[in-house]
Order: sequence, then C-alpha cells, then structure tokens
Amino acid sequence: MKAFFAGIANGTDTDTSGNTIGCRQNYAKKAETAGSEYYCQYAGLTGGGVCGVPLNNTCNAITTICPSQYANFDACYTDLYNLDASFGSLQGPSGQSENTLECRTYHATASVLDPIHCQHVTAVAAPCHANDGTGAPKTNGNHYCGLTELTCTGNKQQFFGSDAATQWKSCTAIWNTWPVANLTFGASTSDQAGHQYHIFANANGGGNTVHCAHAGPSGGGVVGGPAIGTYIAWQQTSTNAACAASTNTSWVALEVGNALQNWVALLPMVVPKDADPGNYNVPAINAAGANTETCRLYHLTTAATGAVAHCSHGSVLGGGQCPLGHPEIPLCDLITTACGGDATACRSAFLPYLDPSKPQMMGDPNTMMSGAPVAGDTLACRLYYATLAISQKGMMNTTNATNCGNAKVSGSTACVGVMAPTSGSAFVTVSVFSSLLMLLW
Repeated sequence: MKAFFAGIANGTDTDTSGNTIGCRQNYAKKAETAGSEYYCQYAGLTGGGVCGVPLNNTCNAITTICPSQYANFDACYTDLYNLDASFGSLQGPSGQSENTLECRTYHATASVLDPIHCQHVTAVAAPCHANDGTGAPKTNGNHYCGLTELTCTGNKQQFFGSDAATQWKSCTAIWNTWPVANLTFGASTSDQAGHQYHIFANANGGGNTVHCAHAGPSGGGVVGGPAIGTYIAWQQTSTNAACAASTNTSWVALEVGNALQNWVALLPMVVPKDADPGNYNVPAINAAGANTETCRLYHLTTAATGAVAHCSHGSVLGGGQCPLGHPEIPLCDLITTACGGDATACRSAFLPYLDPSKPQMMGDPNTMMSGAPVAGDTLACRLYYATLAISQKGMMNTTNATNCGNAKVSGSTACVGVMAPTSGSAFVTVSVFSSLLMLLW
C-alpha cells in the first residue's frame, strides 16, 4: 500500500485540496457520515479531481508500480494525456473496464497481487480500452455534484445554495433533468455526459476555470452549442421535479417547451439571450435580474430546492423577476412581437393589469392550460391570442388578424366585456398573483 502513495506529501488531515495524504484522509473521514459517501471519490489514489491532478497521480503510481510499461513519468503522461479529463467516477473493481484513469489505476494496484495486471495500464490496452466502445465511462451525479460543490466556488458557483446542503439539493435535482448518456469526453451535448465532461475538465485545471459555466446548468454557451444551448438548458431545467409536482407550477415547463419548439426565431425578441453565458454564475445572475434566459434558469435552479415560488420566475414572462420589477416588458415584447405596435404604449396600457390589488385582471391561468380562457378583459385572454398569433407570425390571414385584435389592449371581440367577480375558483388569488405568470399556455 505504501508504494502506491510514494512521493505524495503527508499534509494535514484538514487539507481540502492538493496532492497530499491529509487531503485524502480528510475526505475519507467525511465519507463516514451517512449521505456523504461520495467523498470517497477524493480519498483514492487519483484524488478524484480534488486531491491533486488525476493524470499526474495516475502516472506517478504506474511508473512506481509498473515500470515495465512506462519507463518514466513523461512517457506515461504523453500516452495517457487524452484521458486527462477522463479520470472516471467508478473506482476499484467496478471501474476495471472503463476507458478512464481510474481503470488504469485499479490495474496498477492489482498488479501487486498479480503482475499480469500491469499489461492493462497503457492507453490502448484492454480491458480499459475497448475498440467496440463498450468501455465508455458512466456518468455519476454524486461525483458531478461533489466536484461542482468543491471546485466551482465564489464567482464560479453554478447552483443556488446558501449552504452546502441546499446547493447539493439544487445540483442533484437539475442533474436529474438532463438525459442520461455514456460519457463521451469532449462532447458538448445537452445531457449528463456533456456537463460531466466539463466538470472533470474544470477539476483537472485546478478548479474555478471557464469550464465551471460549461459544466453548470446553463451550459455556458458551449454545452448544447452557442446558438441555442442556453435555451435548451432553460427548457430542461424547467422540468425539475419541484415545479413539476404541482399543477400550480407544472405549466412552466409546458410553456417554455412550447416557446422553444414554436418560436425558435422569435423567442430572442421576447427573452433576449444572455450576451455572456460563459460567465454564468449564481451571484452575478441573482444580482442582475435581467430579461434573459439565464435569469430564468437561475430561478429554476432555486425552485429545484423546493422553493417553488421561483418556478414562475422561470417562465417566458419572467414572473416579475426577469427582469426585476418589470413584468410588463416581456409581456409587451411578446404581444408586439406577435402583432406589431408600440411596445412603450403597450407597457403603459397593460401596467394596471399587473396591479396585485386587482388579481381578477390576470384571469384564470388554469383555463389556458387546456384551451381558450373565458372571454373577458384579462391578461390571460390576451396572452392566449398572442401565443396563437406568434405561432402564425408572417401569415397574412383573417384568423391571425383576429388573434392579434384580441391580443391588443382594445381586446377586439373576445377579450372584452364585464369583469368577472374577484372571488371563486375561476380566478387567481393575490398570493398566486404574486408569482404573476401562471398563464401562458
């Protein structure tokens, strides 16, 4: 055992990073607490991306234990360099067939009992390297969230959390909104593999690098691609379990999904893209309160901790938080994008409809979930027709002209009439109104 850690400094058992015995011992102790077993990833020989650089640790071990394969550190480093951000989440025998550094580390340590294992440590040797691709690394939410917690901090923090437990809850909830995929390193796909690749690359670079935003919930303009990746991230995050659990908030995912599907060219006019998604981080996005997709995405990661009041802030119209305090901006951007007209005049005209003391002016959002709302002088009615109009934008037909007529302040034929009573199940309450926008689809 001692040979495995030859040349590694002792350090102290309070070390939280660095290639020391103490760092590994610190996380091994933390792993003894129920629910914190994921800390074992950092107690192993590679350091798991926290206790030293995995590639360096791997090559130091291999050249010490299996010098027959690599005569020196440089030869090993060069041969395994393409795996520098592929150190893997599975350790020991469970990782013995993945194309990772952990796999090679396992075979190096196993060679102490049976020297035949040394032949498996090179870049192209089976079983760590399989020509048929069966050795693709598995993604691991615990390792991803652990690395995000420990290596993306301060102005690189990616998930909401006033403490480690809340941040962990947010991260694991959002991880579960991403499609499962085997880890193809270097990928920029909007799935668990794409995000985990970048958190590994961040850890390999010493932490708090540009990869934090790429690994985080927004994808940083890289995961998912620069053109639409952050919009895809917004849609995925809107499906988090906390928002989906209630009919009062599950509408958000439907709304965002429909917008992404039907308004690809028009959506940036209503929800402008963040000009610098590569610098996405919790402190900055929280402070900005801007009319962007990343502001909405931030609130959805907050909602994922169980703070479901934030779900509506992740909607197309931003729930009064994106932009901060001005829900009339995306509201009128939507209407005027669909039907034309003056956005400034629209904002002035519709501002009274956003008065919390008059919730009846919002209308009933639940009717819009399944079809046209009850006709009346409400936002719900106008927005129903605005969404119909925006899906047909550019089509000069009578139906679309009618839709736009109903969407405007005048209300045309459908969105006019006597106000309905403020009480009863058909109308939102003031408390629901405070989240503003349970109303689009």
